[in-house]
Amino acid sequence: MADRLSGLGGLGPGGGRGLAGGGLKGAGGDLGDLGEGDLEGLSRKQLRHFLGQKLKAVGSLAQTGPAPRHRTLPMRVVGVKRTAKATKSGKLQRFSATVVCGNGQGAAGFARGRAQDVSSAVDKAYAHAVRDLWFFPLYRGHTLHHAVEGRCGGTRVHLWPAPAGTGVRGNNTVKAIAELAGIKDLNAKVRGSTNAVNQVRAIFSALDSTLTPEEVALRRGREVREVPA
Repeated sequence: MADRLSGLGGLGPGGGRGLAGGGLKGAGGDLGDLGEGDLEGLSRKQLRHFLGQKLKAVGSLAQTGPAPRHRTLPMRVVGVKRTAKATKSGKLQRFSATVVCGNGQGAAGFARGRAQDVSSAVDKAYAHAVRDLWFFPLYRGHTLHHAVEGRCGGTRVHLWPAPAGTGVRGNNTVKAIAELAGIKDLNAKVRGSTNAVNQVRAIFSALDSTLTPEEVALRRGREVREVPA
């Protein structure tokens, strides 16, 4: 678990953004008081909450200004939109940017930012994305455990695991998210709407539905056994 949480700006192990109400508790009390040894039994949602509390305590990432001091995680801008509002004094233009960030080891996040210029919108989106990291289990550190599907609006995304050396086969949005999440081999197909925001949400929804053999065994009340080839 500690390997998946590395590369997060020296914050140590943890999960992402806090859930509504902050009602998640660990065995020893609040999740903010847990140590590295207590993280193994937590769910992905609890890990997201844990990391969110840690990130809020870091001043450089918690600031609400338009430009963060530094960026601890790699990021990619997957979409920029311009809007204009007609007023008596003229047109007011604003920009909306969709940003994806990740540590390349199974943790990634996305968010949207709005501002009067593109750079400020990107900075705002990154500041929100880095506090809302999702955790995806990887099979042998390079692909998915099984095929998954995600939907958002009129967009449908299908993701299939691939052997080592295949690479990421998909559009630019899929490649950007896979690279930041640490997925090296993947086959993907996007159907329906090509809206960038819908694609990102559908991809994250599909990745979040991935189940490990341990999670499936826990649901069925069975034990995981390795079958020899």
